[in-house]
Amino acid sequence: MNRISEDEVNDLTNFINQILNNPVNLDNQKVNRLIFKDEICEETVSPLLGWIESIEPEEEAKLYFSSNGGVCGISGVVWEAINSVDNLELCLIESIESAAVDIVLNFEGKISLGPYFLGGMIHKLDNQLSSKELNSSIPSVSKIMAGQYKIFDDISIDLYKGFFTKKQLDDYRKGLDVYFDRKHMESIVKKLNKRNGY
Repeated sequence: MNRISEDEVNDLTNFINQILNNPVNLDNQKVNRLIFKDEICEETVSPLLGWIESIEPEEEAKLYFSSNGGVCGISGVVWEAINSVDNLELCLIESIESAAVDIVLNFEGKISLGPYFLGGMIHKLDNQLSSKELNSSIPSVSKIMAGQYKIFDDISIDLYKGFFTKKQLDDYRKGLDVYFDRKHMESIVKKLNKRNGY
């Protein structure tokens, strides 16, 4: 059996990424593709926003998306941006967690699952964040931050209704990490595509 060298693997990986990250011609239709597999924060989302703004009106675009979550405020910027492109398909790869789930549930276009999508997880915001303010020795600061997190968690729970079971929502309210598998995500994608007219 011949072993592939690390350089050959890197060359192949670079070649595949070059194909996926640049416009390609499929059936005489231009498709602009990008892979996003990062935490959702200002540094990682800025290049994504640049790609979204570069999509020409006549282009079809496909965003391969996987994330372990990140900053909820930045996730709002992402779903606003991807919803501004009429011809963008969101293809979920590997897994989506936390703020990434919110992006998917707020997306108004066509959604698909890649062959290796596994599942994901949702949880309350205060499980994800550990800030000085939340643990502040000044009671008013700690109380204000906890109140803000509750507002964000209430927004999320409203978003999750209709996509997650009662038990999953109860576990979410208890502050537990709520995991879901590919089969559950297939049903969510079906509902989202129906809602979005696909």
